[in-house]
Amino acid sequence: MKRQSSKQSGFTLVEIAIVLVIIGLLLGGVLKGQELMTSSKAKALDNDKAGLMAAFASYSDRYKSLAGDDILVATRFTVDQCGGAACVPGDGGGTLNGSGYNAWSATLLVAPAATAASEQLKVFQHLRAGGFLKAGEQHPTVPALSGFSNPRNAAGTRIGVQANGHIGQIQASQAQAFIWLENVPANVAQALDSSVDDGFVNLGTYRGVQNGVAAAANVNTGASYALGTTATGAPNATPANVAIFNLAAPLF
Repeated sequence: MKRQSSKQSGFTLVEIAIVLVIIGLLLGGVLKGQELMTSSKAKALDNDKAGLMAAFASYSDRYKSLAGDDILVATRFTVDQCGGAACVPGDGGGTLNGSGYNAWSATLLVAPAATAASEQLKVFQHLRAGGFLKAGEQHPTVPALSGFSNPRNAAGTRIGVQANGHIGQIQASQAQAFIWLENVPANVAQALDSSVDDGFVNLGTYRGVQNGVAAAANVNTGASYALGTTATGAPNATPANVAIFNLAAPLF
């Protein structure tokens, strides 16, 4: 009587190799897709910066004055153009005064004159009044402040104008101002800086300050943006092991 031989089935080396190649291709596709998404977001952020610079330059060309510093805005524009309240003039000094870039400053209500502390916010009201920037976000309690709100960038956070401040090793003088891109993830910040600048956090045109860190010199001095570091503090607290940066580039 013949005994049936039992055959063990399994994958051959060729089949295993094919499966590994397919897995490699899939992983490569996923990584490439993530890279493209990061690159796309970085490009969109650069476009945000370029758009604000173009609006600012166009305002200067048309009115021969800096948006935010324009002392004649109340006569140039109607109340409707200014967001439902008379435009707040700058001091006409030819520079942007003040520091910080938080939206909806209460000082604009109690001191609506040409105060140095608010010209960086008046930039947005003046640009909107001139038709160079779309309407601002509605203020939750004071509609008259809506025109001063910071626009949003491609990362979903704010674009600000910083006058007489500093970022990294750039020190602003009375004749300088910077565009801020708030809370940009480290990988996007790296992609942006590498594609249009030098890739370093505290060198070149684009500079970065990690949230919660007073100076860029404390964040990988002379090195590129990095993940895996603690980022806490103003303006928005972020969890540990996630690096979020505020980026700035010269406005003029």
